[in-house]
Amino acid sequence: MVFPRRIKQQLGFREIAAFEKIRKARDLGRALGRVIAHEVIHALAPDHRHADEGVMRMTQKAATLTRPSRIDDGCSLALLAALRRISIDL
Repeated sequence: MVFPRRIKQQLGFREIAAFEKIRKARDLGRALGRVIAHEVIHALAPDHRHADEGVMRMTQKAATLTRPSRIDDGCSLALLAALRRISIDL
């Protein structure tokens, strides 16, 4: 499940100055994308477990939600296999 309010809390959203709004909006977009990608991977490849780092970490902090990251190779392979099983031609 994706909870945008919880993600905003984790990122420290409060009343912020106008010059900070662009950075916070970028951070929120990246964080939401990460959480959604995490949940999509769980839905399509439920046998693939959490990782020690990256998108598939079990718990995330503001830093891990917003800094550059990647999907590990094992997860990528599990996701591609799942997409092939449901007939998406990749």
